[in-house]
Amino acid sequence: MHLPVTRELTAFKRASSMPLHPRFRQLCVQPLWALGSTAFILTSLVFIRPAETALSEFAWVSTLDADGYVNVRSRPSSYYSKIEARADRGTKLEVIRRETASDGYYWYQVRSQQTGSGNVTGWVRGDLVSFSAPITTPQREANRCANTLQKIETRLDAVAGVTLESSRQQAHEFQDGPQARAMVQIFSFSGEGRTELMYSTVMLNRMAGEAIAHCPDLAAVRFSAHRTDWYQDYGLLPGDLVRGFVCDPDYGEKSPPRWGEMICL
Repeated sequence: MHLPVTRELTAFKRASSMPLHPRFRQLCVQPLWALGSTAFILTSLVFIRPAETALSEFAWVSTLDADGYVNVRSRPSSYYSKIEARADRGTKLEVIRRETASDGYYWYQVRSQQTGSGNVTGWVRGDLVSFSAPITTPQREANRCANTLQKIETRLDAVAGVTLESSRQQAHEFQDGPQARAMVQIFSFSGEGRTELMYSTVMLNRMAGEAIAHCPDLAAVRFSAHRTDWYQDYGLLPGDLVRGFVCDPDYGEKSPPRWGEMICL
């Protein structure tokens, strides 16, 4: 029996004239050397833009720097928008709704009472928040990691139109990854439903958080569309938060990218 992904996916609309979603706008080719691959194949692209989606979730501000913060803006844009407040790393946000802005990014309308400015409502960019609560140091309990990964495999395989092709672990090669965590878990799936699944960022973020919280050796989780170069990595970042890796802003000027970043063209 296959189950629908979640309400997060019900609002997606297909349209070739829509702006590129960040997944395709970036054409991510994260350092494949970092996860042990040596080649990739670029497959045909599907242009998708989600409609505005109402949410009732919680998220946490996640940055690569210990003293990092995000600006809470008046509109879902980095330009022509007023900065309403600043939210420091780790700040818990109530997520009201999501929409895709003209820059191609997901933006979330949020409410926070921890910005130093009282009860503030505004917009933050989606690649700067985590939908997985801060994790604690996992205990090495027998079978806990294996059971968690098996549950995630079952949930992925139960998504309508999706077939889980493989689930495996391998070492990452980043030099600045989390200490004592050397492995990455890779879930690869096929089927006509994989496109919608790859856009279910909240659900994938939470799955990655569960895996990393219960598997002491895991530093990251990759969700991959089988036999394509399309994937998204979620890793353990400062503040014990798990979120998706972002594009390396200095690609071409330095190599390799630091933990939490990926090479995008």
